[in-house]
Amino acid sequence: MQVGLSANDNSGSGVKEIRYTTDGSDPDGSSTIYTAAISVSMTKTVKFRARDKAGNVEATKSQVVAIDNATPTVSVKCNNTTCPTTWYRGSVKVTLAASDTGGSGVAAIRYTTDGSTPTASSPRYSGPITLSATKTVKYRSFDGAGNASPLGSVQVKIDTTPPTLLFAALKNHAWVHGIVWTTVKVTDAQSKVAKVLFYVDGRLRSTDTKASFSFVWNTSKATKRQHTLTARAVDKAGNSRVRSIVVTVR
Repeated sequence: MQVGLSANDNSGSGVKEIRYTTDGSDPDGSSTIYTAAISVSMTKTVKFRARDKAGNVEATKSQVVAIDNATPTVSVKCNNTTCPTTWYRGSVKVTLAASDTGGSGVAAIRYTTDGSTPTASSPRYSGPITLSATKTVKYRSFDGAGNASPLGSVQVKIDTTPPTLLFAALKNHAWVHGIVWTTVKVTDAQSKVAKVLFYVDGRLRSTDTKASFSFVWNTSKATKRQHTLTARAVDKAGNSRVRSIVVTVR
């Protein structure tokens, strides 16, 4: 920043010189004579006084020149904790907080959720941002001196839709005996399938995390009657879908 000084004299003798300091001391006859704008690159107190040609000296004056070269910083949380890379299965509140060590203070936090880079005209953060679908929140803060923080970004992944689930081989009310392959067809468009749990008459018999999603049931040890086979598909966000069929062991 360039700081300019000027003086005038009403006594008639005219201004002889202006002397100044930037180290906090009061200017005297040995201080620097002002000849051109003073270049200041950090916060300084400029003290100065003028002398006229008759030797009269004015009282020392001072001016604080506040300069903030430090960029602010921004932190982000999801539901009041560190934002994970995993999936949510419900709405998420994203909170932003900024700090500034340069002295001018935080003027605003700006953010976007449409993929664009936030600017000084982007929405101003004033409270938690509630997301109900997968979004990328980009953000940066601006301080009172106009410094901008580095661009921050967090992807919040939300999946509220359960997987689709169908029994692939066995039909409802089928008759079975011996070794029975119980296979299901599962799809999930967002977070993808994590596992399928298989139950016989409400008792967990197998958990499959591989894409084949099947369970081998040896019916030779089962009572010859109707049994309920249940499959529960769970996606990586924790959404689940349950399907059941009834089969008769003969």
